[in-house]
Amino acid sequence: EVGINRRVVQVQDALARIALVVLADRVGNRQCRARAVALRDDADAAVDRDLELVQALLRRALVVERHHFKLDAAGQVARVDVLNHHLELLEAGVELRIADPDADGIGMIEVRGPNVCKGYWRNPEKTAADFRADGFFITGDLGRVDDTGYVHIVGRGKDLIISGGLNIYPKEVETEIDALPGVVESAVIGVPDADFGEAVVAVVVGDVTPEAIRAALSERLARFKLPKAVHIVDDLPRNAMGKVQKAVLRELYS
Repeated sequence: EVGINRRVVQVQDALARIALVVLADRVGNRQCRARAVALRDDADAAVDRDLELVQALLRRALVVERHHFKLDAAGQVARVDVLNHHLELLEAGVELRIADPDADGIGMIEVRGPNVCKGYWRNPEKTAADFRADGFFITGDLGRVDDTGYVHIVGRGKDLIISGGLNIYPKEVETEIDALPGVVESAVIGVPDADFGEAVVAVVVGDVTPEAIRAALSERLARFKLPKAVHIVDDLPRNAMGKVQKAVLRELYS
């Protein structure tokens, strides 16, 4: 039962972290088209790996058939049909852009549309911090638009690790760790480092050793992305919504 519950959380978390896969209009303001598109990259891998479990959970009504993408300030944006592997935009007229992209095209995802609120009630300071002057809402998610126009989320901006002036996206490292034999789940965080500003630390649940993880990752990731420390734990801390509390991990391992 505990193992199944853990896998349920993993499946739900994987779905929640699926890239906001939408086909953006490359003309004008890149207004997102209301059309279904195939899931891509790690989304496919995550769902395929647990497809039997997902289908069983759907039949038992433990997870909903359509997983909804929502933002606190924008309401429902899109939904995924797990069994048929496609995503549908629910709101017409939603605009999306990548702000301040780096050399790899990764930047902050911002959205604007009729579903986005105008600001926070009686909180002008937070409104000014989270909204651009032209009405775009700063989602807090980092992403990129690929050559075909698909938008991929690579992680939360607050979780970005900057080590020696180089950007490291925890999701990339977590994906590689989670693919290793014996690993149940992982969380990658940045902790203060005197030499590089931040150091990569991996917290892993599973029947595996830190040495095995580092050895495997050395063949898959660039050297600067490798965890300086790997901690094996029984469970990752989660909030009431089931999300991993990385702030708690940072406090524990800093």
